Amino acid sequence: MKMHPIATRIHELRGHTSQAELAARAGVSRAALSQVESGRHEPGIRFTQAIAAALGVTVGVLLGESESSSLDAYMLHERTVDHELRARVDAAIDALDHATAALRDLRDAL
Repeated sequence: MKMHPIATRIHELRGHTSQAELAARAGVSRAALSQVESGRHEPGIRFTQAIAAALGVTVGVLLGESESSSLDAYMLHERTVDHELRARVDAAIDALDHATAALRDLRDAL
């Protein structure tokens, strides 16, 4: 039986924390944690999210992704959002500039 990568990551990340303590922090049973950590049971999404939160890591890190790649992905997302927002703000400023110019022309024509 091939073990889910999360099995070894939980054990590595919990360090000296006992299964009982981690299970309590995550709100899962110690028996369920033991089954996942030993590879006898594949975890569900909610279990994985709860364990990641209790360990203070992202689900990606728990599944074996490096913390730096998680941070890189987050920063890339933030830059993309920032770029899109900047483009929208620039478009709004251009529209206001055109409206202001049209109002000035109208005022000067009166």
